[in-house]
Amino acid sequence: MFRFIDEKLDKEESGPTWLKQKEIAELVMNSLHFYDNNYYELYAYTVMSNHVHVVFKHLQANFDVELPVTKIMQKIKSFTGKEANKIIGKSGRFWETESYDRLIRNDDELFNVIKYVINNPVKAELVEDWKAWPYTYCKREFIESF
Repeated sequence: MFRFIDEKLDKEESGPTWLKQKEIAELVMNSLHFYDNNYYELYAYTVMSNHVHVVFKHLQANFDVELPVTKIMQKIKSFTGKEANKIIGKSGRFWETESYDRLIRNDDELFNVIKYVINNPVKAELVEDWKAWPYTYCKREFIESF
């Protein structure tokens, strides 16, 4: 089921494709970096035309309470959704209410997930090398491992 959904999402024309607008993609990227080293340590992300992949490690929040991934994603989606709607002149829900998340249990799985995320635009045949996709980030320590 995951593979089927993933293949559908990778098709650039599938669903609303507001994220292909540079201003909105950059809004999402900036938001992901804003929370880096506050709620999480950002490892990698890719902003596609209709979805986003992000890999991070939870950190203790400023008030010594670890926020669950659902709360973190709610913060990001709430802010970026409101701002993106301003850009496109829309109101209402921008993001789907659900997010797909998974717990990464070891270093091998972490590296595989990061490789998958950064290579998403390659798999979708948008670029030949992940570094050519302007909406991809990978923390230096992981780039050196690939």
